[in-house]
Amino acid sequence: MALDKTALESLRIEGDEGAEVKAWQVLARLDRATDEAEYAVARANAEAARRNLREIEVRLAEVDVANAQVGLCQQGLADLEIRAPAGQPAITRLARIRRGMRNITLRW
Repeated sequence: MALDKTALESLRIEGDEGAEVKAWQVLARLDRATDEAEYAVARANAEAARRNLREIEVRLAEVDVANAQVGLCQQGLADLEIRAPAGQPAITRLARIRRGMRNITLRW
């Protein structure tokens, strides 16, 4: 980390000159206010991004549900059509369908 003149002006020396120090003992401190403010902003931005991600995940789930409904509706529409099987004349197939429909009882 490079120190500029402003940073050096905010340098606070810990302890007395010539005093014995222990390993990892803090010898000096720089003003942390700016860095702490940047850290707080970064944390807030990260939390906002996480909230946005959760909202996007909810929207994606809604898209999945809507697509499933489209698929069901498409299948329902396809089920409303009766097609002649390959290799069998359509007239024969319709005759069988009509005979089968005579046996259908509708109940309300």
